[in-house]
Amino acid sequence: MRVARTLFLSLLPLLAASTLASGMATVTLRGVNGASAEVAMHGAHVISFTPDDKSKPVIYTSPTAKFDSASAIRGGIPICFPQFGPRGALPAHGFSRKSDDWTLVSTDADLEEKNGSPAKAEFRLADTEATRASAWPHPFEALYQVSICDGALRTSFKVTNKGEEDFTFTCALHTYFACGSLNAAVIGLKGSSYEVDRVY
Repeated sequence: MRVARTLFLSLLPLLAASTLASGMATVTLRGVNGASAEVAMHGAHVISFTPDDKSKPVIYTSPTAKFDSASAIRGGIPICFPQFGPRGALPAHGFSRKSDDWTLVSTDADLEEKNGSPAKAEFRLADTEATRASAWPHPFEALYQVSICDGALRTSFKVTNKGEEDFTFTCALHTYFACGSLNAAVIGLKGSSYEVDRVY
């Protein structure tokens, strides 16, 4: 069983590891003209994206966001998996957005643009003793990719069932967009199922 969702925004690549002032490890993709995207290892959470050095951030992260291993980061692109909202027996939005078990599986060869190929950071989350003891005890592998190429930030999420029994789940790449006013529009969802959440 697998699910994928893609978000397109904008740029071209290079990747570097860094650390926030809080001590939280991050991976930064950098593009031409000052474009950048930063991903926290905690929750494999995109916390910022700016399309170029003349633009304001497109992804919103709350100034009150907590960058610690016990908290979900408020804003950015949290990964809600294996449960979106209160639609199951797990705490709201599941365990992946607060997990420190995500690993970076990209290699140096993946981090450089070559012949038009994107720079990308791929993150992996698999079942652990803690997840198998939870209300969602299934063996799984989740792969999350963040890439930059040709003026676009792209994210994709894939779940693979590693067990013998079927399972169900809900998930969302719960994107927080930075808006200068309430006169905002989201396009490209025609024919898709979606749900409107709170607006801050």
